[in-house]
Amino acid sequence: MITPHDTGSDAPSRQIVELERRAAALEWKASMIERAINALPDLIVVKDPHLRVLHANQAFCAFHGKRLDEIVGAPESSFRSAGEAEAAAAQDRQVLSTGIYVDVPYAVQTRHDGVALTFHVQRCPLRDAEGNVEGVVVSARGVREEGGAASAVAVRAERHNRAMLSVIPDMYFRLSRDGTYVEFSAGRGMDTALPPSLFLGKRVQDVTPDIAPWVMECVEEALRTGEVLSREYQMFVQGRFVDYEARVMASGPDDVLFIVRDISRQKQTEMQLRDADARFRAFAGQSLFGVFVAREGRLFYANQKLADIVGCAGAEIEAEGLMPWIAEADRAALKRFFDDLDRPGDGGSGGLQRTFTGRRRDGTTVYLDTCCAAVSMDGKPAAIGVVLDVTESRLAAEAQRRLHDEVLRMQEALVAELSTPLIPISDTVVVMPLIGSIDERRAQQLMTKLLDGVSSHRAQVIILDVTGVSSITTQTAGALMRCAQAARLLGANVLLTGMRPDVAQTLVTMGVDMTGLVTLGTLKAGIAHALGRRAAAAPAARRP
Repeated sequence: MITPHDTGSDAPSRQIVELERRAAALEWKASMIERAINALPDLIVVKDPHLRVLHANQAFCAFHGKRLDEIVGAPESSFRSAGEAEAAAAQDRQVLSTGIYVDVPYAVQTRHDGVALTFHVQRCPLRDAEGNVEGVVVSARGVREEGGAASAVAVRAERHNRAMLSVIPDMYFRLSRDGTYVEFSAGRGMDTALPPSLFLGKRVQDVTPDIAPWVMECVEEALRTGEVLSREYQMFVQGRFVDYEARVMASGPDDVLFIVRDISRQKQTEMQLRDADARFRAFAGQSLFGVFVAREGRLFYANQKLADIVGCAGAEIEAEGLMPWIAEADRAALKRFFDDLDRPGDGGSGGLQRTFTGRRRDGTTVYLDTCCAAVSMDGKPAAIGVVLDVTESRLAAEAQRRLHDEVLRMQEALVAELSTPLIPISDTVVVMPLIGSIDERRAQQLMTKLLDGVSSHRAQVIILDVTGVSSITTQTAGALMRCAQAARLLGANVLLTGMRPDVAQTLVTMGVDMTGLVTLGTLKAGIAHALGRRAAAAPAARRP
């Protein structure tokens, strides 16, 4: 060794000898290291910060069918498939950025002849004298599937699980028993993607201390019970609160897998639905109408007004439904509407609008003006209905209708009385002027009034004046003849006055038999004729 005390002309020679000795020692050490790594069956490669190959052992070169000088200075994408090279580069960058090991128990790599083999791949940082990461060392050890059926099944299961995890949009990570992140993927479906470098190799207590307590509780419970746990939590991310749902399960004897999904939109939708339901219930609670929602053959909701209409408690009507409060005769229509809702394939019923007869709790009758519409609730057919108690208005309408019918009856009686008046002009002569048309109903009234007049006035002559009759038909003529015949049976004679020429012509044309009926042109002539007969009959009655 050269010291500060070395002097003289032989000092440079000794320095050269020392340097040569050191160079030889370093060369020997490098040769030993190279022979050592070449002797290993593992695939070993060293990369610089730009992920270019610095060195590789013979197993690595042979696996890829390349010489060392062909791959040194080149990226792996130059001799590996694009997919495998991209996955390897992502893991290399993770090591360079975090300075921690990355362990992949099962990774598939394709040999130069196209054969795919499974390896246990470990990546570790290459550090300089000051501890700075200046590269990546990758070691891949083959996983022997021929070691037994159980080993092959385990390998295939791990491949399958990783393939599924790689395609799900959710974030997932694995934690060791002490809370250290051993694997992390932000997930493509997350709005707030986070780099793995923030988590890998770090403890959850250091990265997210606010959720660490319940996370560690989940780790302990999942490892202890082996059950799948479900937890919801909220975090402040990128200026807003985000709701997450975590599914937690043991993935090994000492690690736990968390699959995390952003459920903020779902929570927002649930909140909107709750607000809408609260607004609906508040509106329905203050409504003057009875309101109900029916689904799957039962009442899902009924407001207090509907319960008041039928005279029961709200919980009672929800439990019993509408049918017990509807009259038996009206239940079929309501049941048909509800059955149509549940009938698949035709879209259900369109709607129902009807006044039902119901029964209150105290047994009194109630009239329910009901309007129902088919809706969808949670993807299932349902009905929303509005019920108005129209009992008072219905009873008032019925009373008004009865009053109207009575008025009409009285009007008809008055009209009948006025349209067939009976006017006595002497003790034995009575005049009945007829006005308007004479139908079957009025003809019957005419017959009754005439016979009553003959009996009450003891009339001997009845003058029927048809001056005011609009038209004479066969029916009218027949009615007049029947009246004359009935009067004769009571001992009275009937005179027909007011016979106009057109009426006479009509009667002749129709062939009406007027035999036995005295007809005169005017009422005056009829009265004179009747009084003349009375005067002629009086002396005859006094003659001995």
